[in-house]
Amino acid sequence: MTAPLPSGLTVGYVYATAWTSRLIEYYEAGQGPSHATTLVAPGYVIDARLSGGVARRPVSYLAGSRVDWYRLPAPEAAVRGTIDFLRAQRGQRYATMDILAFAIPPAFRKSVPAPHPWMCSWLQLAAEVAGGAMPKLPIQLRRATPLDALLANVARGAVRIKGPEF
Repeated sequence: MTAPLPSGLTVGYVYATAWTSRLIEYYEAGQGPSHATTLVAPGYVIDARLSGGVARRPVSYLAGSRVDWYRLPAPEAAVRGTIDFLRAQRGQRYATMDILAFAIPPAFRKSVPAPHPWMCSWLQLAAEVAGGAMPKLPIQLRRATPLDALLANVARGAVRIKGPEF
């Protein structure tokens, strides 16, 4: 019998094999995940993907990839605020050209006015900050990698869990 999870937000970090995933892993010296996602309802995540932009997707779409799930302790109001932010971003574009920023950072540093395209880790951290699950971070969110998001969540007390739980 396992202890019940503390209230909080469930986030996932994906290790995949697509070419875009390989670029992100190359940037992170092969040390981190290539995708960040957030569980928003039982069996569903909202994240930003090259295919489809920001959308609500069934967790099953991650089948075939290794996913490390974490529970970020947060009060219910912060969890709701984070999920509400994610829901409001559905339909936004994916920052396709910014994938190249992982391989050639100086060539792609820019400021993009809202509504702007998202990458998975930028979306996840922005949602956590906007919802109150994460304090304002001393990093530029539009340059945060999935590894940055994972480390920020672990630093805030996120604990590894067995699978997607809400």
